Amino acid sequence: PDDLSKPHPVLSDARVRTAFAHLYPREGILAEREGGLGVIHDGPFDFRDPGRATSHAPLPFDPARAAALFDEAGFVRGKAGRRARGDHPPRMAVFVPAGGNYWTEPLSYFRSEARKVGAEVDVKVIPSGLSQLVSSRKFDAFIALRRSSPMVAPDLYSDFHSSMARIESSNWSGIEDAELDRHLERLRMNLASEDRLAAQTALAKRFLELRPLMFLYSRPSCILVSRRWANVKVRELGIWYKDFVLRSILERP
Repeated sequence: PDDLSKPHPVLSDARVRTAFAHLYPREGILAEREGGLGVIHDGPFDFRDPGRATSHAPLPFDPARAAALFDEAGFVRGKAGRRARGDHPPRMAVFVPAGGNYWTEPLSYFRSEARKVGAEVDVKVIPSGLSQLVSSRKFDAFIALRRSSPMVAPDLYSDFHSSMARIESSNWSGIEDAELDRHLERLRMNLASEDRLAAQTALAKRFLELRPLMFLYSRPSCILVSRRWANVKVRELGIWYKDFVLRSILERP
């Protein structure tokens, strides 16, 4: 969108975002591309995190449900089979960086499934400048591989809080929601484990209602630790480099 002061004419509707999410065949792509070695999940937390709202099953590949959501949002099919709401078709452009062939084939499946229900997905490969595009937020969608550091308590504030939606931050979707803000602010407090789990579950529930973005899947990773390092702890979310200390220093007389 060129005018960020106005809602996106298509993707501002959570029903449309959910409909498109139903059209991405994550299960099939994970099986074909990764040999099934991965975890499909929808929430904003690491899949190993106890607060990832396990009561909410990942959104399934379901073209019939996607079509029903497009209908509900007012994007009706015309004589040619294409949908529109007024002058706006349910169309989104997905940007991928040049050399990102890993994603182009899965996106072709996504585009094909969208066409079957009267929607459009345009795949746009850009040679450079993806970071500038993301920072400007002038895009419908982009696909990326994100590596997160295995932190003990990840802070999602900069990713999804309203105060980060109009400044340079990692809130790339520009999501602004008062209820989501309250949950994010609560998680910044030093909560007891039970209270933190409740806050994480509430945040995940609201996140899934809004669906500002879609997580595809998480792939497993192996980490080899040299014997040079001591005090390496395996935490719920993996290992944390700040725990490490050189064994030669630890065992120094």
